[in-house]
Amino acid sequence: MREFDDKIGETIKIHLEGGEGWVAEDIALWQKPVVIGPGGSIMVRRDVIENVGGFDTRLTIGEDWEFCLRVAKKYKIGFVREPLVNYRNHGANAHIDVAEMERSTLLAWATAFDTSDKNLLRLRSRSYGNLHKVLAGSYLQSGQYLSFLRNLVKSLWFRPSYLGYYLRLLAGRRSDSPDDRSL
Repeated sequence: MREFDDKIGETIKIHLEGGEGWVAEDIALWQKPVVIGPGGSIMVRRDVIENVGGFDTRLTIGEDWEFCLRVAKKYKIGFVREPLVNYRNHGANAHIDVAEMERSTLLAWATAFDTSDKNLLRLRSRSYGNLHKVLAGSYLQSGQYLSFLRNLVKSLWFRPSYLGYYLRLLAGRRSDSPDDRSL
C-alpha cells in the first residue's frame, strides 16, 4: 500500500511488509504488520467471505483486523510485496477519532476472543496488552492524557513487561518538555 498526503499528493510511506502462511497468531497479537492498510487492500475469494461470515457491520475501525483474523484461523494468507493500493491520508480518516477507534477495536477484540479456540485464547492477554498500548499511544499523541493513562494502566495489567517501555517513553517526553529543558 502507498500512503499519501491528500493535500499535496506526496507519498508518506510505502508499506511492503506483511505476513504469509498461517498468520492468525500474528494478527491476534497485533505486534507486527501482517495485514496492512484498509479493508480495500485485501482480496478474498467469495466462498471464504461467506464461510467466515463477512465483515462485522457494527465496527467502524478494526473491522478489517477482526475479519482477517477469522479468515486466518481457517486459511493460509498470501501477501503481495508491491503497492497495489493507494491510501489517502486526509486528516478525517476514521483512526483520527481515537475514542471511536477505542470503542470499535474493543468490540472487535471482544468478538475475536469470544471463542472456545484454545490457541487463540492463550493469546488474549498479550493481544489486549498490545491493543491498549496502541490506544495509549494514540491518546498521548492526541493530547488526551487521562485516556492515555487509563489505557497505559490496562496495557500494563495485561502486559506488565511493558513497564520499561512506558518509563522510557515518559522519560523521553519529559526531556522534550520546554519546562524541563531549563533544569
